[in-house]
Amino acid sequence: MSVISSTLPTPLDTRPPSPQIISPREITDPSQITAQLSLLSRKQQDLSTALNALVSDRAQIESAFSRLENLSLKAGRLSNEIDGSGPRFQNGMLGLTTRGLGQQNADFEELGVDEGLVERVRKVWDTSERVGGKVRRLDEEVGRVKEATDIVTEVLELKVSH
Repeated sequence: MSVISSTLPTPLDTRPPSPQIISPREITDPSQITAQLSLLSRKQQDLSTALNALVSDRAQIESAFSRLENLSLKAGRLSNEIDGSGPRFQNGMLGLTTRGLGQQNADFEELGVDEGLVERVRKVWDTSERVGGKVRRLDEEVGRVKEATDIVTEVLELKVSH
């Protein structure tokens, strides 16, 4: 051991040593009984405090769970309105069917098709792509007719001038 380390004071533990749980068969002194009783009383108080916290948290948990159930019902309604899937709701009641947005078309009801907004938008997009393709082809034909008309006009002008 060096001289410096032997001259430094050793730090004292400011906390009293906490008693360890001892098996009842190993208790030999009345002070050990008192220490064990004190330790068990402290643990009982800690457990009571934790239990009271859990009981008070239960009301908050039940309230949060109720809000989650309400949100789940609203999400189901929105899902049904958007794509026609999910739980069936009407007037806030589960089990009755409703149609998705824009489902007032009697053709779908006659066919028994529960088509939602997403499917309808997809069909409209497909139709617009088909129509757009036909319009592009028509524009090309109009362009060709215009070119032909311009050529015919030039030919007629050349004939008239000669």
